[in-house]
Amino acid sequence: MIDPHALTEACRQAVIAATALAARHGHAQVEPLHLAAALLEPADGLPRRLLAKAGGDPAAASAALAAAIAAAPRQTPA
Repeated sequence: MIDPHALTEACRQAVIAATALAARHGHAQVEPLHLAAALLEPADGLPRRLLAKAGGDPAAASAALAAAIAAAPRQTPA
């Protein structure tokens, strides 16, 4: 279990967003896909800027993550 007090505010918000994303999609647990998607969510966030600076396409990465999350098995209720 992650100790939320050991995280920076930005990390804490990313974990919260990843958890919410997993719940919205009916996933029983938070996976790295959820966290990666949550990190790329803010348009002005550092992960998006780093990805772009490294030659990647943040929009394409976000779309690929969204597709992978949508294809992941669901559990009802999550």
